[in-house]
Amino acid sequence: MAFGNTKVCPIANSDSSIHLIYWLDREVNENDDSRQTQQLIRSIHNNLKTFHDPHECRTSLESLTGQDRLTLIVSGSLGRDILQTVHDLAQLSSVYIYCMDKQLNEEWARQYRKVKDVIVCEQNLLDRIKFDKKTLVNIDQGISFNIYTITDEPNSSISRENENFVRSLILLKSIIRLRFDPKDREELISSLKKQFHGNKSQLRIIEEFKQEYSYDTALLWYIHESLLYTTLNDALNGQRIEQMLLFRFYLQDMYEQLKQNQYGSQVRVYHGQIMSFEECHDLQKSKNEYISIKTFLFANTNRNKVVESLINTQTTADKCKILFVIDANPSVVTANPFIDISR
Repeated sequence: MAFGNTKVCPIANSDSSIHLIYWLDREVNENDDSRQTQQLIRSIHNNLKTFHDPHECRTSLESLTGQDRLTLIVSGSLGRDILQTVHDLAQLSSVYIYCMDKQLNEEWARQYRKVKDVIVCEQNLLDRIKFDKKTLVNIDQGISFNIYTITDEPNSSISRENENFVRSLILLKSIIRLRFDPKDREELISSLKKQFHGNKSQLRIIEEFKQEYSYDTALLWYIHESLLYTTLNDALNGQRIEQMLLFRFYLQDMYEQLKQNQYGSQVRVYHGQIMSFEECHDLQKSKNEYISIKTFLFANTNRNKVVESLINTQTTADKCKILFVIDANPSVVTANPFIDISR
């Protein structure tokens, strides 16, 4: 991504966590419409659990750790009761009231800050779940970066950092330009199957990728499937050359799509991130230096949504929440295209 100007703003003070969705409704398993909605939710997020009994739901929720992330979908009538006792639990990150009467339930729901929306339309519910999933993955997964320091003074530490900066840029550019072997795709799929052995939901996605992937769907797969997002980002962040080479056909397809759909004007966007205090300090002391992030980055033009997600994200004492304010300008840096994925 082309960054014309970037500000790093600490917001507040993660270990590995699990993102779950609970759906509490007395008729959640009683009709075809609800069962169909469950299937659609699971196509987005496999960790869905349904409850018709508020006590059972509350007990299960309270058994989660403070590091887990729970989205609660609840009917209007049951929401009034259960939120009185579970709203302030750390593991509950967001609530959606899914009901028939929006106006009636908005009145009592205003007192609860974790209620993100009162929803009457199935598609609106699915859209919010998609957004929340991507936002949480985006915030939780670490990013790795290199800093290039402009100085005339000899310093071995700075020299090494500058070498790493240049090496990282050259590595990715070289992999994108390499001619790929048709066997690369088979090797990548084989590697992913080994990595996710025994995980039925992820293996199903890998099989779909094998059968349905084409060069013009590269960005769609990256945006909508957290498996590819996290696996590729891990390889890029760690500069794992062998894994990056397995992804080279995919990286080439992504890069071509990015170039073809380059955003045409300057835009200010926001990105939330969980980072160590050491990483935060390194960024803050690098004002006016060049920063290269090793992976792809999702950002949002809506500052309030990003800040809200950060506030609702639980962290450990050794982590801090960072808001990146990015002025992306295609006329400043043309080599790294960026696009609007909402279109």
